Amino acid sequence: MPYAPAHKQQSRERIVRAAAELFATKGFDAVSIDQVMEAAGLTRGAFYAHFRSKQELYRESIIAASRHSAVNKVLENLRDPAQTTRQVIRSYLSDEHLALQFFPCPMAFLSTDIANRDKGVRDAYTRVFHGLSNVIEAGLEPVEERLSGDVNSRQQRSLAITALMVGGMAIARALTDEDSKNALLRACMETAMQLQEGGLNEQMLAQLSDSSAEG
Repeated sequence: MPYAPAHKQQSRERIVRAAAELFATKGFDAVSIDQVMEAAGLTRGAFYAHFRSKQELYRESIIAASRHSAVNKVLENLRDPAQTTRQVIRSYLSDEHLALQFFPCPMAFLSTDIANRDKGVRDAYTRVFHGLSNVIEAGLEPVEERLSGDVNSRQQRSLAITALMVGGMAIARALTDEDSKNALLRACMETAMQLQEGGLNEQMLAQLSDSSAEG
């Protein structure tokens, strides 16, 4: 007797969620189909009823991981854009995220792994990156935008904040001592909050200008 469509969809979601968590914590190469199916509570034979390859599952799991992340939980509970952006920054750069106390974000936990994958996987990662950046941009406090392309433009600030969040968490995962991890996350969080609240001030802009001239 064939399974109902709803049952098949539930099984697919179990596989994708299990894969998303395993891939984020171990990387693509260290995770086997058998491990994914065991974590999903299904047999290996059921895998090919849903996916043609592990690579296809990897692509889908990247998108799925963003739906289960702490960022998505913030979006479900908050409506004010500025408050949402601040809470997203705090949650993303938190000790709890680093310690995997909630669902790991593929942006930071898979960045180096995904860089070596096919275009389909990198396209999925790009979609998640832009989704996060758009959430950040929606909650930025307004500042004067002096020129087109200025570093204080909303897009520039949102990209910088997103990079601070993702890069900060990715590097913190690689460090071995707790003091360095905590200092890095705190520095990234404070800088991201400054960018959210008002962009770069005149002193920071002058320092950037001097650095560019020296380079």
